[in-house]
Amino acid sequence: MANGIISGDILVKDNIIEAVGTVSGQSESVINAKGNIILPGFINTHCHAAMYFMKSSGKGLPVKEWLSKEILPIESKMTPHEMYLGTKRSCLDMIKSGITCFSDMFYEVPHIIKAVEEVGIRCCPSWCLIGPMKNGYNTIEKVKNFLPTVKRSELIRPIISCHAPFTCSTETLKLGTKLAENFPRLDIHVSENQQEVKDILEREGARPVEYLESIGFLSNKVIFDHAVHLDDNEIQIIKKHNIKISHCPASNQWLNSGTIRLRELLDAEIIVSLGTDGPASNDYLSIQHEMKKARELQDWEIPAETLVKMATINGAITLGLEKELGSIEIGKKADLIILDSSGDWEDILTADINTVICNGKVLLENKKLKIPEKEIIEQFEKAQKELMERV
Repeated sequence: MANGIISGDILVKDNIIEAVGTVSGQSESVINAKGNIILPGFINTHCHAAMYFMKSSGKGLPVKEWLSKEILPIESKMTPHEMYLGTKRSCLDMIKSGITCFSDMFYEVPHIIKAVEEVGIRCCPSWCLIGPMKNGYNTIEKVKNFLPTVKRSELIRPIISCHAPFTCSTETLKLGTKLAENFPRLDIHVSENQQEVKDILEREGARPVEYLESIGFLSNKVIFDHAVHLDDNEIQIIKKHNIKISHCPASNQWLNSGTIRLRELLDAEIIVSLGTDGPASNDYLSIQHEMKKARELQDWEIPAETLVKMATINGAITLGLEKELGSIEIGKKADLIILDSSGDWEDILTADINTVICNGKVLLENKKLKIPEKEIIEQFEKAQKELMERV
C-alpha cells in the first residue's frame, strides 16, 4: 500500500518489518508465500464485537426499531463475562477474514480488552458514552471511573466514543469532547438513517453534522460511523474539520439505512475506511465482504485499488495509527495477511485468506487458527443458550 504491487520478500524481527523487497541473511523461520499476494492486515474501523449473541438480527428493521426490539432486550441482560465471550467469538471470524485491527464501541471494556489480548489482534476499544435516556439510563459515571485505569499497550489503543446525537444529550456530547483531549480519537454514529436526521432537525433546528459543529464537538480526532445522509454543506463541514468516515455498507443495507454519498466524499478527499458494524446487523465480519458491498451499492464502479486502500491504509489513518499500520514499510508493525492469489487489485476482493500475522505472531496458517477455536465456540454457545433463557 506504499508502492503499489511489488515482488519480493519481507523480513520481520520481533513485531517490526525490517526489510521489504530484498532480504539478505538467514531467518529462524520462513513462510513461503511465493505466488501469493501479501497485504497489510485489514482494519475494521467500526464494530460492536460482543454483539455476536444477536448475530444477524432484525433484517430490514429501521435502526430505532431494531435497537428497541432486537438488541436492547438482549444487551441489557448481558453480563460482563458474556461480553468477553461474545468479543472472543467475533475475533475468531475477524482473524479468519484477515482483520488484524478493529475499533470497538461497547461497554464493560476491561472484559473486551481481556478477550482481544487473549486472541492476539489489535483493538481500539471505547466504553460508549450514552444518555441520559428517557428512562434515566446513562454510562457517564462508569466511563469516568474506567478511564483512569485503561492502559495503552502493543495491542490495545483506547479511544473515546459517544453513541449518537439522538441518544446523547448535548452535555454528554460535550463531555465526550473533553475526555477526548487525552485520547487519539472520538467516535460517534452520525446520520445513519433519515429518521435520525429528522429527529435532530426537530430537536436542535439543525442537521446532525451542523448541530455537532455548533456545540464544538468536531475536530480532526472525530470518526463518523455510517454518515449515510449528508447534504452538501455537511460534506464541506466534514472536510473542514478533517473528520474521518467509517463506511459500513453491509450494515447499512441490512437496516435499510440508505446509500452513502461515497463518490462525493472521495472527490472531496475525505478519508473513508470500512467497518463491519456489529455482527447483529451483518452476516459477516469480513472486510472483503464490505469492499464488495461498497461497490455493489453504488451506481458507479469503484476501482478495486480504492477499495483496498479503504480496507488498509485509510483504516489506519481513521484510527490514528498510520505511522504503525496500514502499509508494508520498514519500521511498521508486522501485521500481514497472505492471500491465495497471484492476481492484481481486483483479485484481492475475493481471494481466500491463507495466513494472518498480527504484531509478528502467526494467528492463522494454511487457513487454520493457532488459537483454540473449538473451545471458544463451545464456551460461547453455552453462554448464548443461558443468555437467551434469561431474556
